[in-house]
Amino acid sequence: ISVSLNTQKYAHNMNELDSGGARPYMQLPMWWLGMILMTLGETGNFLAYAYAPATLVAPLGAVTVISNCILAHYVLKENINSRNM
Repeated sequence: ISVSLNTQKYAHNMNELDSGGARPYMQLPMWWLGMILMTLGETGNFLAYAYAPATLVAPLGAVTVISNCILAHYVLKENINSRNM
């Protein structure tokens, strides 16, 4: 899920740099890749709740938040500070 979020934001950032944001995001192939990854990730999350106890699956959401922060730092060149954590 965190990979999909970063992929979509990367698509938005590149659109902003290339065309000043004039191109609709629905026309960006990278954005659609992020949407497909998000759909797959959320489907996997849904299935995980069907096959594993919620006490095991729910804490993995925290891993998504942390991995999203780390990926955003390296892929999107965003700053990480104590407020983000």
